[in-house]
Amino acid sequence: MADNESTVEDIGEVKAQSRGLSDGLLRIIDLEGDLKEPVTSVGTCGDKDADKFYRINSSWSLAGPPAQDLRGAMGRLSKVMPKSGWDITEHGRENSVAKSHYLKANSTERAFSVYIVVLEASPNSGRTRPLLYVGLASDCFQVPDGQSARDKY
Repeated sequence: MADNESTVEDIGEVKAQSRGLSDGLLRIIDLEGDLKEPVTSVGTCGDKDADKFYRINSSWSLAGPPAQDLRGAMGRLSKVMPKSGWDITEHGRENSVAKSHYLKANSTERAFSVYIVVLEASPNSGRTRPLLYVGLASDCFQVPDGQSARDKY
């Protein structure tokens, strides 16, 4: 989508798309643990008119399974996501001290991108147990005529 174009879409509909994508990813992950329910927010689109343009951001995490199981889930994600409407743009280990396993992908069916990372327990991070973090972000959308995004921020 070009920077100067935005699809007209109701905020509630884009939030529902975000929930659907999260549910699909959770099915691929296929692990049980302590699921931190998605936190979904409406954000601005840079310097675009905040009354008319918005994006949806959603994040959640899964903790409890051992790091080895979370790394296995990353392997499943990298194999199954391309068959489930995702184009993986990056996959590997972060260039950081932790060298966390991560992937980035764009939905081929919805205007969303995702970043997924396994954060392992480490004395340096203060993390006592590993978790898998998922962050979804939509492209910019325009609210339908007569609606405003400003009161949703």
